[in-house]
Amino acid sequence: MRPSEFGCRLFCMGSVEINDVVIWAKGVHDAALQKRIIGAPPDTIIRLEIGGFACDWIKMRDDPSGRSTNGIRPTKASLELWREIKKQNWRTLMPVRLLAGVPGGDFTLSSSQQAWASKRGRGASRAEQKRLLVAQMGRCALSGVELLFDVEERKAKKKGPGCHPLSPAVDHKDPGNPKGGYQIICYALNDLKGHLPTECFEALCCTDAWKKLMQNWRGQASKNRNDRGAFGRLLRPNAAPRGGSKTRRL
Repeated sequence: MRPSEFGCRLFCMGSVEINDVVIWAKGVHDAALQKRIIGAPPDTIIRLEIGGFACDWIKMRDDPSGRSTNGIRPTKASLELWREIKKQNWRTLMPVRLLAGVPGGDFTLSSSQQAWASKRGRGASRAEQKRLLVAQMGRCALSGVELLFDVEERKAKKKGPGCHPLSPAVDHKDPGNPKGGYQIICYALNDLKGHLPTECFEALCCTDAWKKLMQNWRGQASKNRNDRGAFGRLLRPNAAPRGGSKTRRL
């Protein structure tokens, strides 16, 4: 599959007006995304990026008469974040894109993804790692960029750059809490997120600075995903050149 084809199948882009605690399919200004919401079975988890931040949503159940309820509501884990977003952007038309739709869908793991998910020692079971990769369609849960699974491309270089910033990393949604659930994100973003309490990180995701960082992160991945230094400069734009330092770099 060519990258352009993958992108077309993954990202349903459009806009939605923030005017309710739930999102109704009829209020989404994108025919393809409307179709994905309407066609998803009840209780399906759908991950959307709205205005630069990611939230998990769940397809609402049919009403007692059996009529379909074509809407999605925020999951319990995303509710507080969504409330803050809604408060700050009420009656605002915001960009929206689908990061992960119906788990499984028509997405299958590549051989390199299968090999990565078969490794132990990351907290999540091998079955859970595979499930997450399929649900996220091989993308970072925070930024939406395609993760790098090729061993030769992502491994640390001897006396050179460390692990590639786009390498996959299993992330505890609530740092250190195995009961808080997992997601797969970029190695460099996992290193950043892992040092923050959950409440602080959720608040950070609402800021313009974070939205801009994710936008630039996606832009660099599209421009040149092999430029490790460029990703490092996005995270540390004012860092002094390290010159001959032996400290490992991104």
